[in-house]
Amino acid sequence: MSAEIYQPLTSDVGKKGKKAVVAPTLPSCPIVLVTLHDTVIFPEGGGQPTDTGLITTTGDGKQWEVLQCKRHGGHAVHYVRVEGNMADAALASLKPGTTVVAELGAKDFERRYDHVSKRLYIS
Repeated sequence: MSAEIYQPLTSDVGKKGKKAVVAPTLPSCPIVLVTLHDTVIFPEGGGQPTDTGLITTTGDGKQWEVLQCKRHGGHAVHYVRVEGNMADAALASLKPGTTVVAELGAKDFERRYDHVSKRLYIS
């Protein structure tokens, strides 16, 4: 696991790839990128939108809201909301070697279910 402060690139604003999906708009509050080897929070890609969810640090039980997730190589990068001036505290809590639990909250599960379940009709 690793964590770093998100620095948006102005060249990435409005940029769309071949199979671009609409990712949730990131708020203006500080964002920390938390990179995990794997995750249950589905990263955007292949036309599927990203999941949202929670990361909980097992040592102190602190919960962090995941606003979106993207796949970078073989790793899942979680865009985590940080309230106020807590970026340094977030980096300290989410330091490499920390054990975390990634999960979908109730509203996040509903959102995923809406994306994966479709009513089909036999013709």
